[in-house]
Amino acid sequence: MNLGLQTFFRQRIPVACFLVCYLIFSVFKHKDYGISWDEYIVYMGGYWYYQDILGQPQTILREESDAGGSPHYNQLYPMVLYALNQKLSINGFHLSNMVFAGSILAVGYECVLPFCGNPWWALLGPLFLVLNPRFFGDWANNPKDMPFAVFYFSSLCLMYLWRRSEKMGDLLVLGLFVGVSACMRLLGLSLIMVYVLLVIHEKFREWDFKKIIFSIAWRAVFLTIVAFLVLMATWPYLRENPLDNGLKLMQWTADFPWNMQMLFEGRELPRVQVGLSYLPVWFFISTPLYILFLVLGGSYFFLKKDAHSFGSFLSMVVVFHALLYLALKPTIYDGVRHYLFLEPILSILACLVFIEMVQSAWNWKWVAIIVVSVNALLVGWNMVLLHPYEYTYFNEVVGGLRGAAGKFETEYTGSSYKEAVEWLEKNQTLDPRKIYRINTEGSAFQSAHYFLPNMQWAYLKDADYFIANTRWNKQEQVDASKIIHVVEREGVPFTYVFKLN
Repeated sequence: MNLGLQTFFRQRIPVACFLVCYLIFSVFKHKDYGISWDEYIVYMGGYWYYQDILGQPQTILREESDAGGSPHYNQLYPMVLYALNQKLSINGFHLSNMVFAGSILAVGYECVLPFCGNPWWALLGPLFLVLNPRFFGDWANNPKDMPFAVFYFSSLCLMYLWRRSEKMGDLLVLGLFVGVSACMRLLGLSLIMVYVLLVIHEKFREWDFKKIIFSIAWRAVFLTIVAFLVLMATWPYLRENPLDNGLKLMQWTADFPWNMQMLFEGRELPRVQVGLSYLPVWFFISTPLYILFLVLGGSYFFLKKDAHSFGSFLSMVVVFHALLYLALKPTIYDGVRHYLFLEPILSILACLVFIEMVQSAWNWKWVAIIVVSVNALLVGWNMVLLHPYEYTYFNEVVGGLRGAAGKFETEYTGSSYKEAVEWLEKNQTLDPRKIYRINTEGSAFQSAHYFLPNMQWAYLKDADYFIANTRWNKQEQVDASKIIHVVEREGVPFTYVFKLN
């Protein structure tokens, strides 16, 4: 083995150790996570698409339908999950999700490594990704937004790496990544706009404007064609009528027909009354303070650094999406879930600012380093306390989870039904010869999947037990005196268990 390869592999020893630790965690802890609201229908979409590929056309993937998950969703990612887990095991899906999500740890390491003199310091990249609860908490049971975040960030990294390249092979790979990102969410097509802005920024000092415009134009067109071919190849509904259905998909993505009430700043409001402050407020209260502090302070360091640095590029992407959000006014709910793809960008940007700060001659840097380190440790401990509901994290601005309760959505996915059912099994439904009738809110499958043979789902009027989480105050259907158990974290109730008979 030559010296170059030896150096390459030696520099990857730290991230290899980190990934092994993460895989061990995934193997032992993936069963802790419950099923989120529409998670199972995503996996069923993968089943339908798998059958479609095998020559059994699925009408549900091609025609307008009210059925969840079709035909407006691309089923590429869940199809791969189903191909690996044809028994439709929920635990198997959760493990697969966590293993796939773990790939972003390696990407984060590679992004940070060039800025570190010591490869072990580059572990700050994956560490910052893990210590972002709103991101990490969606790895196991969010098969929509998590894979989009991973592919979007990976696409950005390749884009920056090959920003000066005009090689067809590099552009083809980048186009495939853009296409797959768009399969997860059509917002992935915004990567082409980001690429154009990046190349313009790289070349704006050149004097041959005709050459610049031609170079940018043909690369952007090439990426668009490759991305479109990926979408056509993997989306039956789009293939049926590329123009009409493509326009419908774009409109449906921008103005998703979701009209449920949203708990925001202590009030239950319809979506149309929430306003543009929704997303900024959620990012401000649910992002760890050490990440906010570093990202906001990064402008000082990057003004002094090369404007073409990777950190400057990530800053540009954040600003671009902030402007795009203000311009499009998209339908969003569930906190930052639809903008989860910004979380790894913020995490790595914060990491780069931290490294820049450590290497700087700033007089107050040790105070800042101590503050950041203490807050990161507190976030890590908070994640331990919240497990497996890490995504319910709130920062100190709003008073943590306790301060946010009653003002903002907390455990909104219903994944705590698993813990509630398991408590019933251990404490109430103990007679194997008796049938216990149980009513649950949310998707019945979320809880019924964990039922023992002596447990049966029933309508509320016929039920012996009732399980409801706090979203939309569904627990208020039953007299509070009948509560026998509460699934909670840090004193905040997530799901109530009632004994009715």
